[in-house]
Amino acid sequence: MRRMALGVIGVLLAGAGFVLAPVNLSMAFTEPRSEVGANLGAVGMELFVGCAGVALAWFNLRRRAGDPLTAAEAAEQRLLAAARAHGGRITIAAAALDARITVADARERLSHLHRQGIADVELTDSGEMVYLFRGIVPGAGAAEP
Repeated sequence: MRRMALGVIGVLLAGAGFVLAPVNLSMAFTEPRSEVGANLGAVGMELFVGCAGVALAWFNLRRRAGDPLTAAEAAEQRLLAAARAHGGRITIAAAALDARITVADARERLSHLHRQGIADVELTDSGEMVYLFRGIVPGAGAAEP
């Protein structure tokens, strides 16, 4: 939560710095000559604040190795583990049961993996959809991990 707050503060600083810098830059050329140096100094400070805000946002909002998975990522990992447990071939119902997600969620996630080229779809003689994960099925054309 702290990283998110610092990231938001960084975004706000960046926005303020990069919005105010052009304002002061335009004022530097419309004000009397005596204030040009002060306005240009303010522009420099605002650009510095903007860059510091970008850095603060970047370091606090980006994902890091070892960060906990999002709920969607964790569900996908459970689904892939379920597919591995079933020898790389899994139905929607088995995926939902083993990954502890709803049938609708399993259907959508498996369909998404199919669209990404991660899984192929086969129909059984009874018309049931079976998702085949070539990276998991032994001897199915992809190297075993």
